[in-house]
Amino acid sequence: MEEREQNQAYDEILEWERDGQYYHYITKWIHALNITAKISGDTKYLQWAGELLKTAHDAFTYSPAPNFPSRLYWKMSVDLKRPLVSSMGQQDPMDGYVTYKETETISGMFDGQKYEREINEISTICKMMDLKTNDPLGIGGLLTDATRTTQLMVHGSIKKPEILENLLNSALLGIKSYRGTDQLALNPEHRLAFRELGLSIGFKGLNLMEKCIENNTEIFLSTP
Repeated sequence: MEEREQNQAYDEILEWERDGQYYHYITKWIHALNITAKISGDTKYLQWAGELLKTAHDAFTYSPAPNFPSRLYWKMSVDLKRPLVSSMGQQDPMDGYVTYKETETISGMFDGQKYEREINEISTICKMMDLKTNDPLGIGGLLTDATRTTQLMVHGSIKKPEILENLLNSALLGIKSYRGTDQLALNPEHRLAFRELGLSIGFKGLNLMEKCIENNTEIFLSTP
């Protein structure tokens, strides 16, 4: 369905069917552009990633009132001119933080572009968030961000071990809770495949995370 018109009443069920821009989808595009630039050496992809990062950050970030902490809209219109869903995705800020740090790290290999303002603002929002979830897609997202954080720690871009610790602890608690729901025992027609696929992608990153730590033990052992 086309996105909700400005004068149309909000319908939570219909909104899932309507068009719009989601912050956590845009960060996936930024990640894809970053990796394409890194592998190809073509800086135009990095330029596009940076432009998308700044545009999305400025569009989705807002303060609900003067002197209130900033938040992220969950869903916006296709042209990024107005919010469609004002609530904030539980893991969107952390996903944004890791993506911004990744973009700045890969930029350091080419043009050295910095994103200090965006990183500082998204970091502040992250401090308010509890990452724990028993949603399989959410758990997969936590594990994926943990894998990327491990890589960024190797590069020296992320120096706070508590970020990785929080991601892994939240994922572990989520896995235990998810197993207790017996969702995997349901018939396939009562399960959402894309959520379980997200979880499996997160598990796939564990091997890469383990290799990063094994090959750079001095970094992780010396981290306070």
